[in-house]
Amino acid sequence: MAGPNTSIGTYIRAFWGDWLSRMCGPLSVPFGAIAILWANAVPAKLLWGCLAVVAFLVASYRVWRNERISGSNNASNLEQEKDAEIAKLKAEVVDLRRKPYTEELRKQAADMISRLSQEGTVLLRHLVANEPIEVGRRFKPEIGQEVQDQQLAIAYGSGIVRHNEVRTGVGNLIRTDYVVNPQFRPVLQDLLFK
Repeated sequence: MAGPNTSIGTYIRAFWGDWLSRMCGPLSVPFGAIAILWANAVPAKLLWGCLAVVAFLVASYRVWRNERISGSNNASNLEQEKDAEIAKLKAEVVDLRRKPYTEELRKQAADMISRLSQEGTVLLRHLVANEPIEVGRRFKPEIGQEVQDQQLAIAYGSGIVRHNEVRTGVGNLIRTDYVVNPQFRPVLQDLLFK
């Protein structure tokens, strides 16, 4: 990160940025010259010398004051940005506490549900409530096996529903079950059981 610009050009530009500094800064030089070179009487030298010092101090004060105001404004802006970011993060934490899943998972599940028919939604709701259910077994007697297979293929293809193989101790396959992918369970509970 670059440090602050401390060149003489920046210093002079700071004088020219304020009208009072622009007037007082250059005046301190001729006032000082008059006090040293042309004023003969001591009171006149003292007057011109004091005017030179006052003009220099006013110009320097104005530059210092403007830099302080600018720094204070920058700090205030940074503070406001930080507060806004903290508020945004707090809202996100509250949202995540309320919904233990990301917006991307919600969109993915909602997209898949929108592709299902009404029977498919009923079947998916039944699976979420009663998993695991064996592949090939009818979930609901009023919904045909062909419709069930077609609708569950949509859910399976989207990765929301998966197959779980149940095996014996020696590795022989007993059956394959439909189960909901665990990361989608809270999303589906929100979307299907409102």
